[in-house]
Amino acid sequence: MSVVLSDPSAAAREMIERAHRHRAQFIDGPVERTVADTPWAAREALFGGLVAYHKERLERVPDAVKYPEARPWVEHRLAVERELREAGLSEWDRAVLGGLNDYLAFRGYRRAAEQRIAGSGMGAPGPRLAEKCRIAFIPDTDRGTSFIINADDPATFWRKDRTPPSTESGIGASFWQPLKMSGVGSGMHLDTEPEEIFPLPVMEIYGHFCDDLDGAVQFITHYGKFFSGGNFIIHDRDGRSVAIEKCSRRYTEVFQPDDRGRSRVSGMVCRDPASPQGRHLRAMREEYLRLSGRRWDAGETYDVAFWDACDLAERILAGFLDNPLPITIEALLKLFTTPFPRGLRKDGAKLHPEQGYIEYTLITYLALLEERQVIRYQCDDVPGLQWPEEGEVYQV
Repeated sequence: MSVVLSDPSAAAREMIERAHRHRAQFIDGPVERTVADTPWAAREALFGGLVAYHKERLERVPDAVKYPEARPWVEHRLAVERELREAGLSEWDRAVLGGLNDYLAFRGYRRAAEQRIAGSGMGAPGPRLAEKCRIAFIPDTDRGTSFIINADDPATFWRKDRTPPSTESGIGASFWQPLKMSGVGSGMHLDTEPEEIFPLPVMEIYGHFCDDLDGAVQFITHYGKFFSGGNFIIHDRDGRSVAIEKCSRRYTEVFQPDDRGRSRVSGMVCRDPASPQGRHLRAMREEYLRLSGRRWDAGETYDVAFWDACDLAERILAGFLDNPLPITIEALLKLFTTPFPRGLRKDGAKLHPEQGYIEYTLITYLALLEERQVIRYQCDDVPGLQWPEEGEVYQV
């Protein structure tokens, strides 16, 4: 397949614009949030290795024989980096834009904790991850094959989408692609560093090479060391689907649909705690608590209360889908738009007194694939964030 990527200079200009015009969102904001949420760590200890890590990851080019599809993207990323250097974008800005979260998970938090422990003992809470969404693919509703997603996030940068979904672009178009992937955020504060740390855009490569479900699973599994931080569902036009959990770099857990063809994923949780991924997630969370001098107690520790809420949301969704009878669209929408914990909609509830970031379900999409209809619920803009009584209905 011939691959045509964007002009590296144009891609570099977009990154430079983010660094200059939207600095608060893409550079200063993520850094200052990390500093504010890690009071036990000195800033230099936390970020002192970031620039060196960024240089190293660009030098660790993937093996062209093992990952032949990646070559155009590797060359493109290195060309973009040259353009950024020539344009004068600082090493710091390039490093933050290039992969702050990976650096913190692999090296930064542990490096800071080692210095802190050596100096004055254990610390206090670290960064608070936002729980991200739930998705269900259901081929046997009373209105045919359906796909639904709740998008949850802090509302800091939320702006309501006032453009109707269409078949030309965006989510309205993607529902009816031959192969559709949708994901939820599912990351970890800490992870074990893999041998592959080059910033490879796996999902972009996937979009060029994968057009059938089995091939997609093979591709994601093969390239699994290059990415993490999400669970997702892939489904095709024939009503086949698969769920994949990818919260870590080391593991890729694939779940086939149940005997009714239904699939689901939830954010910040592994559905099988005894799986390799589930055990690894628990171990990384326990290590994170040890580094900050805390213990596994939901009453004492915000993170544990948060993880417990994620598990509860997953159990609510799993219990709803574990029904031998066809699911009605009315019941499905009720589940996804009823406030938590009776349903799955987040309305800014605080799970713990120390909770730093408040979550909202900002948008719910339901696609009725056979009727080619989208039903969309959205919060109003900040500061109102009111939830609508009725959804927007579109034929696409």
